[in-house]
Amino acid sequence: MTCNRILGLDFGGVITDRANDNTDNSFLGDNYLRTSAVSGALESIAALVPRFHAVYIVSTAGKNTERKTREWMEYHDFYQKTGIIPENVRFCRYRQAKARICRELDVTHFVDDHMRVLWYLDSVPNLYLLNADQKDKEMLSQTPQVKSVDSWGELRKLLEG
Repeated sequence: MTCNRILGLDFGGVITDRANDNTDNSFLGDNYLRTSAVSGALESIAALVPRFHAVYIVSTAGKNTERKTREWMEYHDFYQKTGIIPENVRFCRYRQAKARICRELDVTHFVDDHMRVLWYLDSVPNLYLLNADQKDKEMLSQTPQVKSVDSWGELRKLLEG
C-alpha cells in the first residue's frame, strides 16, 4: 500500500448500473434496491481498498437519493463486500462540489462516469472516466489527462499498477 494514495469513487453509473433504466441514476423508481452493481465493481473495490490509504465514495445526490443510496449500500452489504467504511461516504448537492471534497480529502485518484464532473477536479492528478456514454467520450479530447476505461477490470489493472 502506498500511504499517499487516496481513491475517490462516484456512485451512480460507476458502482451502480444505470443501464437498468437508462438514466443517470437508477434510483428514480420504486424498485431502487433492485438496481444492480456494475459488473466487477464490488470485487474490484474490495481488491483496491488495501492498496490505498483510504477509499471514499463522493456522490452528487439530493436528500432522497442520498437516503436511497445509503439503503442500497446496507441492502447489498456494500461495506462488508468492499471494505469501505460508512464514514467514507460523502454526498454533495452539486457536481462541482466534488472538487472541494476531493481537495479536503487529498484525493489522488478519482473515478466518475461524467466528464462534466472530472473537469472540476483540478486538484486530483489521476482522473478516470468509467462506463461513459458517447457524448462524454467525445469530450476526452478536451481533457487529455483523463484516462477512459470501459470496465472495472481495466480500471483495476491501472489502479493496481
